Amino acid sequence: QDFAKEGKCVIFSTRDYKEAISIAERIVVMHYRQIKQIGTYEQIRANPDNIWAAQAFDPDYAFEKAKLSFEGEKLFATTEDGYEIDLGHLVGKIADSYVGKDVYIGWNRDEYDVFGDRKEKVEHAFVTTDGYVLKCGNRKVKSREKLEEVGTLPLANATLVFDETNENSIVTK
Repeated sequence: QDFAKEGKCVIFSTRDYKEAISIAERIVVMHYRQIKQIGTYEQIRANPDNIWAAQAFDPDYAFEKAKLSFEGEKLFATTEDGYEIDLGHLVGKIADSYVGKDVYIGWNRDEYDVFGDRKEKVEHAFVTTDGYVLKCGNRKVKSREKLEEVGTLPLANATLVFDETNENSIVTK
């Protein structure tokens, strides 16, 4: 029976994000009976409303605390260990009230700058159909190459920013 052609809505509940992606036109991300975000897989992955929605489709979604700064025309976040993350792609999309405050920065595991700064030693490398998953500490980094050390900062233009207190996105859409 084709419920869509009949104008009916079917709700299917699953904890398996791959299953949700494969059968749903629209997805409702929930956490402890609260709706965190509604949208297509592509919408949620590109613009998660909060860290929970970001992690719903990437269990290895990376996020860490940083301080937001704006100097001249340059918007960036400084990690707790002193690395600057360029947030130029978000200029004009974050409220000025967040400048100088602690935030969370986040990115998907396939958005690491594997040849960039802040290298970590790779503990294990797992072969996948499109390269490797490199495990270093609590991070899992996707790479096309098997490396002994891997950069653990995000690619340019890949970082999103979240409020430190409520973990909601502070990027306007």
